[in-house]
Amino acid sequence: LAVWRSNWIDAHYAYFTGFCWVFPLAFAIPVAVKNLAEYPGIGFSCLVGTENLNTYLFYPVAVYMYPAMICHVVTVGKMIRLAAMSSKIDTGLSQLSTDARMKVTTTMQAKRLLRGQWRPALMVGTVMTSLTIFWLFYFVDTHSFAKTNKDTVWLQQWVGCVFMQAKAGKSADEMQTVCAQGARPNLPNIHWFTAAEVLLALLGVVVAMVFITKAEFWEEWGYLLNNLLHRGKRGNGSRSSSRGSRSPANDGHGSNSPTTVNRHPSTHSNSIGEEIARKGGPMARSMNISQGLHNDMNGSSGAPGVFRSN
Repeated sequence: LAVWRSNWIDAHYAYFTGFCWVFPLAFAIPVAVKNLAEYPGIGFSCLVGTENLNTYLFYPVAVYMYPAMICHVVTVGKMIRLAAMSSKIDTGLSQLSTDARMKVTTTMQAKRLLRGQWRPALMVGTVMTSLTIFWLFYFVDTHSFAKTNKDTVWLQQWVGCVFMQAKAGKSADEMQTVCAQGARPNLPNIHWFTAAEVLLALLGVVVAMVFITKAEFWEEWGYLLNNLLHRGKRGNGSRSSSRGSRSPANDGHGSNSPTTVNRHPSTHSNSIGEEIARKGGPMARSMNISQGLHNDMNGSSGAPGVFRSN
């Protein structure tokens, strides 16, 4: 937490990780043990019975979402305040006290972090909005509709209306048009229902936007695909080169004789110099100059013992 100049979360990271695993399981296990899940349902409530939505879905999710949104809003507010303060600072860091320099450093970190805050803000904001609207939809309409059964008065009236219209020879569309008028006040509002379902569907789109708009996402995928596509070529090349370097005397059956390694320093240095000269570049030119100087001083080229400059 660079903005708050605190490593409290890092110091307790193990506890946070344990909480993030144990807390959801504490509500998911009773649903499985008591067989409280049901289908069909509305939206993500199909995982839990309507009468158990608050206990096993809304309350646990709210424990995560609302505190996270509050913390994010407070942190972003502090970052904006620090960024506004930094624009008023004209003196150099060398002329400030230690506390002032630390404050300016924190402000510059806040500016850098503020540019990347739209992704977590969009993520948390979308989840919280979806949860709130769906929760309101559940409290206003769905909760009362869940209590409907075969003994409900308005439902019996609707069924009777359908039979009467069928005896009158009306079509299915005409029956629904006439009988829906009596059932409409007791059904969930179509606008609430549409908003709840659309926001839940948009949640996946927002999650995709958060990740695919990061350059690192495409770079990592490109790196992975590049490795997968070129791994076979590198493997075939290494196998062919190993077959080609096999000694004819071995006839492909190998040899039990020990391998002799030349550790003479001059030979090893010359091999390195040849490799650098083969690749070219400034390093190669400097190696050529030093090699020529070495040969001239030792009399290996031109007149013995005569220093010749390149």
